Amino acid sequence: MNRRKGTKREAILNYLKSGKSITPLDAMQMFNSFRLATIIHDLRQDGYDIETISTETSSGVRFATYKLNEVS
Repeated sequence: MNRRKGTKREAILNYLKSGKSITPLDAMQMFNSFRLATIIHDLRQDGYDIETISTETSSGVRFATYKLNEVS
């Protein structure tokens, strides 16, 4: 894939690398990204070990929380 420096994908990856977890709402508010699941899918395809740590329901809407597992 063609990935430019400073993309939303890189910003989200750096956020995950800092040890924080992320939800779709976080991605929308912090990175103006409405496609977190797609970005997570792409990062997994690139070999990053990203875990879905919870799927919650808020007002009948299901969403996932993602975190990057550390490489030992």
